[in-house]
Amino acid sequence: MNDFTINADSLSALEKKVEKLTRRAARLNVQPITLDVLETVQLPQKVETLAGREVEVTVEKIRVRLSGDAPVLAGYTFLAAIDHAESADENIVDIAPGVDENTLDLAALRSAPATCEHCGRIRSRNKTFLLKTPDGQQIRVGRTCLSSFVGCDDATQYAAFLEWYSNAETACQTVEDSDRESQGRGKAETLLLDVVEMSARVIREYGFTSKSNASTTGSISTASIVCHILSGRARREDALQVDDCDVQLASKAIAWIRGRTDEETNKSNYVHTLRTLCRQSFVADNRIAFIVSLIPAYRRAIEQEHEKKAESRKSNQHLGVVGNRSTFENITVAGVREIDGNFGCVTVIRFEDATGNLLVWFASNPPRDLLDIGTTATVTATVKKHDEYNGRKQTVITRAKATAIRDAA
Repeated sequence: MNDFTINADSLSALEKKVEKLTRRAARLNVQPITLDVLETVQLPQKVETLAGREVEVTVEKIRVRLSGDAPVLAGYTFLAAIDHAESADENIVDIAPGVDENTLDLAALRSAPATCEHCGRIRSRNKTFLLKTPDGQQIRVGRTCLSSFVGCDDATQYAAFLEWYSNAETACQTVEDSDRESQGRGKAETLLLDVVEMSARVIREYGFTSKSNASTTGSISTASIVCHILSGRARREDALQVDDCDVQLASKAIAWIRGRTDEETNKSNYVHTLRTLCRQSFVADNRIAFIVSLIPAYRRAIEQEHEKKAESRKSNQHLGVVGNRSTFENITVAGVREIDGNFGCVTVIRFEDATGNLLVWFASNPPRDLLDIGTTATVTATVKKHDEYNGRKQTVITRAKATAIRDAA
């Protein structure tokens, strides 16, 4: 009987393994292995993000139990499998199910040479098997000698059956690793923080392009770029590095979506799905495109909240004189959006003064501390033009020098 803990998404693969072994046990006319799910637990786990930070996340684990009797074939009982090491006393002994370890001389087995006590030949072996004969004696036999010693053609196949079972924890780790590395959609997973932080970095570099817009315009979606980088397929010169401003934005966006109430999520299936996905520590690769939309969704929501708060004091006047350079003090970042311009990505930053008048800056390389909505700044710039958009007067500025006074809350 072996109890161990596996990742929740590894259970399906493990069940398939056990089902295969059960069919093999039926052919060999021996007791099958049984798999029982004991409980599901949420466990803390420390992981390192792409930005090199160690964070603690919560992962869903499942405790399972493999049980069965010691395998008996043609009157011979398989007691253990011995993995032989080059150094003395370093052999690994995998005890078969149902075998009391007190009945074995483990010290002798851990230092036993890789010899077969059936044929007596000295040869290079990685593994031998400890068997109990019908008259109760214990003997170690090499893999190639199993069939002749037991007198059964199925002995070698049975040894494989024993190996997998007796080393159950390693086998389950193999199942877990193969699930993680699987190229099948919905199997592989990525740390949520890495996805959101890289999304923020890619959007800052190229702007945001949804999959639907990308298919219409023939461009590359933001999700495709993020997946390409996270998969490690991007060339070194093309792989973007996450900065502190991306980490901070991602953290605020995740906290925002996790904090949405049931009342809010019931009104929007998109918000409900996004909150559900972001409450996990890992995201399935086939959901990355959905997660990438978190950053623009968060920004839209924060802008709307800012608009509501500023509604009562909203003024609608142009500021400064076109062509003149002016200083605008204590203005607040009211919106941030990246767009694909003729000369690369342009960040559109909207400011409001204390009375609600609007200023717009099309910045090619803005200070990173101005990318948070709610940040207060002093900006010295040239008034490029007085414009109007959707009935709202806006003062377009250029050649700006901006200094953040305080960070956004």
